[in-house]
Amino acid sequence: MYDNQFTNPPENPPAQYNTFTPTEMQNTVPVPNVTGTQKKDDKKQKFILLALIACLVCAVIGGIIGGAVSGSIVKKNTEKNETTPSYNQQSNEDNVTTTENRTEKQEATEKQTEKGEENTIQSGTYTSSDEKPSLSMTFSASEIYKYCVDSVVSIEVGTRYGKGFGTGFIISEEGYIVTNYHVVENTTYVKVTLHNESVYDAEIVGHEESNDLAIIKIKPQEKIESLVYGKSNDLVVGDEVFVIGNPLGDLTFTLTTGVVSALNRLIDTGAGYTINMFQTDAAINSGNSGGPVFDEHGYVVGIASAKYASSSIEGLGFCVPIDDVRSMIDEIINKGYVSGKPLMGVSVYDKEITNFGFLQSQRSINGAKIAAIGENSAAAEAGLQVGDIIIAAGGETIRSVSELRTVLSDYRSGNALVVTISRNGVTSDVTLILDEYAPSSPRTDYSNVYDL
Repeated sequence: MYDNQFTNPPENPPAQYNTFTPTEMQNTVPVPNVTGTQKKDDKKQKFILLALIACLVCAVIGGIIGGAVSGSIVKKNTEKNETTPSYNQQSNEDNVTTTENRTEKQEATEKQTEKGEENTIQSGTYTSSDEKPSLSMTFSASEIYKYCVDSVVSIEVGTRYGKGFGTGFIISEEGYIVTNYHVVENTTYVKVTLHNESVYDAEIVGHEESNDLAIIKIKPQEKIESLVYGKSNDLVVGDEVFVIGNPLGDLTFTLTTGVVSALNRLIDTGAGYTINMFQTDAAINSGNSGGPVFDEHGYVVGIASAKYASSSIEGLGFCVPIDDVRSMIDEIINKGYVSGKPLMGVSVYDKEITNFGFLQSQRSINGAKIAAIGENSAAAEAGLQVGDIIIAAGGETIRSVSELRTVLSDYRSGNALVVTISRNGVTSDVTLILDEYAPSSPRTDYSNVYDL
């Protein structure tokens, strides 16, 4: 039952309820009913309380002693670490340095963003410095086109056969432009069209035929931006490449993409030279010649050459590695030609002659036949004559103009070269002191005759 079940005693209370009068209540002192079990419980509670207090005191004292000991140990370890840095300390220092560098880069990026220069390709010049620009980010095809197309040009040339077309790219704000030699070879005029459709007359500064390289120059009346050289020596098979050019002469400023398919392909130019190139499956067609080939950072790593692409096989294009011609570009700009190259002073063509020897047995002799000799040249000084056939040079058998050029590529101006000639069926050795090559007008008008 609840204690307040009966607020007032009933008129006839049950027998189990005792009733008291006021006087009785006043004189009655309640006596608690304490049993032996309750006394034991009270002692037990006091004992537990005392035990808890004792534990608390011990914990406080133990904490004070432990803190003092730990402090002493930490102090000793700190003094030891200050004397001999640990591996972890060095790692932490490295991490701090990395963080600081990262912070500096972040600050530089923020400043660049404030100027509106985020994700832009740096401009470059024709400097021969081997240091690669410090731009390490990669770009999509659309970004490379956006950032680089203004530095690509369309080239129109006039020849005795009509008009020709090609591509070039700007390498300095002064108006120097790189292209292929075969684009401007034997031309009567050269015109350059920028991406903004501005048209300029161009002059040929110089060329290096053995690497299919030429430099032309315009006099810009507006601000133009140059491209940045990359490192073609760092290319590996499978790297992405991007080509911007003017295929067929009409489809101007076209972007094609692909990968590096192979490196160090030796390509016969058909003009007696063999050029080292890298192969790509990016589309390279007539009109693309002389155009830039970019890596994924937007750097120029090659010069496209459609002349050596196959017209019957798709996905087969070739490019001159930029590292092979960078120093040549500088020399052509500064001197008009590449210095130190050897010059014999002869104009030669491939010739197969028939010689009747012992017992009238007929045999064919291949060689490079002399069609013309330069005045006061090394060949003239050595006594060579028109009609002589060069059948050996530098100890190597010569069967064609291409082989003679290959031998010459190992020599410098001022070197002595021993050649073996056949003159009227008689062979003899002649020594030439090679001159230095410098551009000059062709000695003949024949397309299959080459000046060496």
